[in-house]
Amino acid sequence: MNIITIAIVMVGYVSTWGGYASASPQRVVSLTLAADEVLMALLPSSADRNRIAALSSKAIEGFRSHVAKEAKGIPLVYGDNIEEIIKLKPDLVILASYNRPALKSQLTKLKVPTVTLEAFNGPEDLADNIMIIGRAIDRVQEAKKLVDDFWLKLKAVKLELDGRKSRPTILTYYPDGTIFGTSTTVDALIEAAGARNLARDLGLKGWVKLSREQLATLNPDFLLVTEETQSRDLILTRIQKEAGWRSQKAVKEGRLIVVPERDLLTLSHHFAGAVERFQSRLKTLAAKP
Repeated sequence: MNIITIAIVMVGYVSTWGGYASASPQRVVSLTLAADEVLMALLPSSADRNRIAALSSKAIEGFRSHVAKEAKGIPLVYGDNIEEIIKLKPDLVILASYNRPALKSQLTKLKVPTVTLEAFNGPEDLADNIMIIGRAIDRVQEAKKLVDDFWLKLKAVKLELDGRKSRPTILTYYPDGTIFGTSTTVDALIEAAGARNLARDLGLKGWVKLSREQLATLNPDFLLVTEETQSRDLILTRIQKEAGWRSQKAVKEGRLIVVPERDLLTLSHHFAGAVERFQSRLKTLAAKP
């Protein structure tokens, strides 16, 4: 449990660096997609959503958001312009550790209440963040239920995997050679789905960019690819022309697992559903000769 959570539990309000949020904020502004998705789950009715003053602009980007359709019609914040945010008259702003540090400082000086989601390294952090948001907006019971459902889905996947002797190795594909090591939700997703993250096996942490020569030496069982618009065959044809990647046996044999980017990079409760879908695809492909 982190410091913000402890503060909320002990004193009953949201401790901020620049002021205090009301017990039940009515003008909530989210500046991160993770909070966008959680807010939409904790405030499901039209009346509830009147409490959302704005979501981040990423909320309506279908390739990365799980709430793109639901979020239509809700005001959006584009970027992190402080004047735009202040015009919304927020009584709570939810940020993430990856938001621009100066923004939080500006909000503090203006005495705008804030909550910052600090960690996103795995399912435990994501569950903690749900509870932080739930306490901040006075939706604790709803947050607990969301967290319970989150863990139930992950437990079901684990039960499905119990007894399996082999765990295929996975490497994430990005054209520039970026792969995901430990301390990323991508690593957590791969491991939760019953596979092994090859980047983890190599001792890599965070987002790491490898050279074409380094990529050519790797031999994952499957390549994990994100794509929204192209067919699997077109994706494979493209990758088979790329130096480094084309040398890998998985690419030569067409062993790709294609998932939506919103599943691969989700930082909310939708992580559990992403694990379910990835595990299902992996199971199907692993059964093929």
